[in-house]
Amino acid sequence: RNMTSLAVVAQVVVFHGTIGGLFFMRLRRRGWTWRQWLDPDGMALPTRLRQGAWLYLAMIPVVTAITWSWQALLQIVGFPIDPQFTVLLFTDEDTPRWLQLFLGAWAVFIAPPAEEMLFRGLALPLAARRFSLPVAVILVSLVFAGIHLHIPSFVPLFAVAGAFSLAAIGTGSLIPAIVMHAIFNAVNVAGVWWLAQHGMPS
Repeated sequence: RNMTSLAVVAQVVVFHGTIGGLFFMRLRRRGWTWRQWLDPDGMALPTRLRQGAWLYLAMIPVVTAITWSWQALLQIVGFPIDPQFTVLLFTDEDTPRWLQLFLGAWAVFIAPPAEEMLFRGLALPLAARRFSLPVAVILVSLVFAGIHLHIPSFVPLFAVAGAFSLAAIGTGSLIPAIVMHAIFNAVNVAGVWWLAQHGMPS
């Protein structure tokens, strides 16, 4: 159990820490601040935060419909809809509380900016230079969904990633996408935490 906990912590720290380190060096070389890179237009932060919150609410009906449809299809074909490994960690009574708190905080505060910088800040512009913008959005969304290595959430995550990409493109800033990502993760963490306290549905 201790080795598993340490392995999970090491995995998320190395992955997101590497992303943060690479972008820090990139900013140093170009002489940019974090704010200049995340939001070139320099719009007021409260405005960007509101944009992210409203765009999150706008995407939820679509993502919910896609999720229900995908899970219904998986049930029809007999594919098991098992929870992700992180969900199992949260709902397992033997998981140390410190690990639950660590993963929850990491999912809400660290993963969103790190992953948005990688996928929407770097991968999307690079793909758009080589392909058309719609194709770039699809490719980046496929990779984002694929790295989670979980078939039952693949299509929903693809839809979520597409919404994040459209937010970044439409606003010209990564901040709304980061806010959307953080709220999305926070809602999921809260739901999983509730399951941990009340038990998985039978």
